[in-house]
Formats: sequence, structure tokens, C-alpha cells
Amino acid sequence: MSNAVQSCRVGSNDSDASPKKLTDFDQRSQDLYPMWKWAPGWAIKNFLYRGICTSMEKAPKILPDIPLQPSVSPSWQNQNEYMAFIGDLMGFKLGDAGADLIVQPEIEKHFQKAKYVVLNLETPLTTETNVSFPDSDKLWGWMPTPKFSLHKDAFRDLLERLGVGSEKLCVNLANNHSHDLDLAETERILDEMKIKYIGTSGNISESFMLNGKTVQVYGATSRLNPRGYNHRHEISQPENLQASKDTTNIVFLHWGWEYYSVPDEQTLELAQHLLQDHNFHAVIGHGPHIMQQISNFDGKPCFFSLGDFITDNPDKRTKQWSSGDPRQLTGIAMLQVGHNDEIQYELVSVYKRQTGRKYYLVSLDGEGTDKQAARERFEYLFPLVGQTQTPQPNALQSLCC
Repeated sequence: MSNAVQSCRVGSNDSDASPKKLTDFDQRSQDLYPMWKWAPGWAIKNFLYRGICTSMEKAPKILPDIPLQPSVSPSWQNQNEYMAFIGDLMGFKLGDAGADLIVQPEIEKHFQKAKYVVLNLETPLTTETNVSFPDSDKLWGWMPTPKFSLHKDAFRDLLERLGVGSEKLCVNLANNHSHDLDLAETERILDEMKIKYIGTSGNISESFMLNGKTVQVYGATSRLNPRGYNHRHEISQPENLQASKDTTNIVFLHWGWEYYSVPDEQTLELAQHLLQDHNFHAVIGHGPHIMQQISNFDGKPCFFSLGDFITDNPDKRTKQWSSGDPRQLTGIAMLQVGHNDEIQYELVSVYKRQTGRKYYLVSLDGEGTDKQAARERFEYLFPLVGQTQTPQPNALQSLCC
């Protein structure tokens, strides 16, 4: 089977069908008003997946001709400059009030060597210690969607523990939790910390120099919570993505359905349009909270989901990660630009382990029976070069459940 997906339209039997516009890809789901229409179904679904099922992972029906790609491209050069991308950083408390983050040197070195680091900041920043969320998102006094916040001092501490300085950091603000609090306050704090950000209507993208080439990184989201939808003019969405033909373009995109083991059909179709019709050279996704595959569209990579990188969200019943939880696996996507502007990459696996209130980010390599399920999952999702295969959702679930 070819490593590249041909130029057929995903989800359509008509090869002559007109391409969709990017405005067609806003995921209007249970996240949007009116809440009375979706809240009962959301509550039932949440009860079934979190209260009865042993796994939160889901396996939608997908097209069978999207092969899995290896974790490293054949043209990757260790000595070249690279950008490091990581997935969601959500609400996380350090010290006595929460978990203690411990980063293994083997993981930290990838950030130290990177010229730039880009992460999805899926929480607003604040200077308040006692946060009160807006009442506009409440349904009869109940908050149906989770809300996050992160004190700026805790954020600074997290970056220090990762070994990431503000001079090399860029954060994406386009996601469904950016408006849990005031977005302008988050922007003000980032400006104060001299940290670049993307994904807002006023700053959709940032330019970087990598290996002597200009790389434009765009931030966008196709998912919004109710408050975010009411303020959607402040956030970059797929319809705002207009990439130049004169630069190497990467889109860092919040999309997909939570806890899906593989990308859904709409996500596949959006990836194909961005890479084949809209001048993007790579797509790096986040949002489903668990890792998904890499696919190849005419030689251009799409990382469908990097998973959550830092989240203080173990099982709510046990306050610990359960054995084989797919949320324990995440990764660092390291990208280079080749001579012909092609994207070269290496995906480094990261294992999240928790002991009491100590939260570890460690390499998946090495000994440890607790890593076995995550290791098998990573090897399945990202096969060796020359061993590409089609993903089987049931097989993925058997590795984690």
C-alpha cells in the first residue's frame, strides 16, 4: 500500500466533487448552545464512558485506506535545527495544592536542543488565586463543561521544569478552553512574560527561521465551548487560515473528537484539504486527549493528535492513572525543513506516570512493566519504516482496555 494518500476526496464517492470550503469544518457539536438540547445526552454519555466502561476510548468508523506512518521520516537529520511541538497543557497545580511535576532528563533534552517549542495552552492564565468562572456557562447553577485556569506563577514553574525559556516558546490560544476566563488577560500575561502566541484573531500566526528558511506556524481550532462560541470572533478558526506560497507553512490545530482512537471522517477530510488545497506543508493536531496516528497526504505529514502533554486529570474515582490508560501516552513532534521545503520529522514517545501526587514525564524506552501497554500502543500506531498498515480501532482498544 502506498505511503501517500491519493488525491481523492475523503468521505465522497464522487472524484469530481467540488472541494469544501474551510468554513464547512467548524465542529458544531454538544459544545454549542442551546445547552438544553445536548446536556441530557452529554450527561448520559459521560456516565456510560466514565462510570461504567473500563476505558474512555472510542473507536469510530473510518475509511480503510489511510495507512499508519512511522514515528520518524526517512530524511530526518539529527544535526539539523528543529522545532518541538507538544499537545495540551491544561490546568495543573504544583506544590502543596496539587501534583509535583518531575521531568526526566531524557525528555528535557529534546526541549533544550530545540530552537523553538510550540505548545497548546488549553487553559487561561490568571493572577487570581481564587478563580470564579463566568455564570454564563452554567445550566441551572451547574457547570456542564469543565473549566480550567492556571496561575501565571505555576505556568512559569512548569516551563522551568520543562527547561523551556520564554525566548524560544510559542503557545497556541485557539482551543475550546481559551475563554474559560478572559482571553485578553491571558494575552496580557503572555506579553508580560515575553512569550509569543498564535491562534487569536489579532495574531493568527508567527514566523520562525529554521535551517535558513522561513516557517510560518498558524494556530486554529474547529472546536469551541459555549462561551468560546459567543466570543468566536476573537479566536482563529479553519476559515481564517490563508497560507502563503512563499513560506513553509505549518498549522497547529485543535480538532477532532475526544478520546477517539482514530480520526473521524471530517477530521480526515479537513487535513486533506489543508495539505492539498491550502498551501500547508504539515498539520499538527491536538484535542482528542489521546495519541492518534500520523498520516501522509502527498508527502506531507499530518499528526492527528499528540495527546495531552501535561494535565492533572487522572481517574476521578481513584485519583491515579489506571493501568493501560491511553492518556498516559503522549509525544514530542520534532520538525525540520528540508532543501525542497519538505517537512522532516521525528516523534518522540513520552510516558506519563503518577505515584501519589508526583507526576512524571519519562521516556517510553527502557525497562518497566507499567510501560508495556503504552509501548505496544505506540509501536502499533507508529510502525517501523516499510511496515505501514491500516489502523484497526478494535485492535487499539485491546491495547489499552
